[in-house]
Amino acid sequence: MKKVIYLGKRFSAISSVIAIPNGLLQILSAVRLIPHPGNLYLFFMPGLLLAPAFLITTMCFDIPAYDSSRKYIITSWILATINCTMLIMVFCSKPGVLNPSSFDWQTGSLANVAFAHHTTLVMVKYASCILISASTFILAIAFRKRKAKWLFRSLLMNRLMLPLWVVSYIYPKYYFLASPWIVTFPFALFHITRFFTMEERKLQKKVKTINHPFE
Repeated sequence: MKKVIYLGKRFSAISSVIAIPNGLLQILSAVRLIPHPGNLYLFFMPGLLLAPAFLITTMCFDIPAYDSSRKYIITSWILATINCTMLIMVFCSKPGVLNPSSFDWQTGSLANVAFAHHTTLVMVKYASCILISASTFILAIAFRKRKAKWLFRSLLMNRLMLPLWVVSYIYPKYYFLASPWIVTFPFALFHITRFFTMEERKLQKKVKTINHPFE
């Protein structure tokens, strides 16, 4: 149990560190402030790193969760598993698509339309953000009766991003609507890290009491 809580704390912290630049790079790539073809790597690669870190974080919730909320925890990490599997299968199975040699360096235009809107890779990127938002929403339901109000609120806040991601995918010109994700997701991860830290302290205190009951 101690090792699981430790892993949850570490990987939630790693996820929050990745999430902030991931969101910023997505916006900078969308508004074309990052030169081509580097924007393609920066648009997709952080998400590929975030997916397994977030998956491990959700799985670690299974230990400190109440029995009544375990079904929500399992649902949450199933969504995270789908997200991680999808990203690895799509991104890693198309190395040629992510290779700058596939593009026209003279004009800077795409020689490969795989990165065009509504194509597989971009659809997967949006689906990833939707799955992560749905996963945090399910986690919020799991912790609605726990004495962790800020954890519940932060997870619930990230749930608001679900419809915004859908709208921004259907209507690309409204991509800026999803920009609050840069704040809401790291904010939720911060409170997840804080939750695991508190659980770790409780466990240490409990072990100390058992080992030294008369102190």
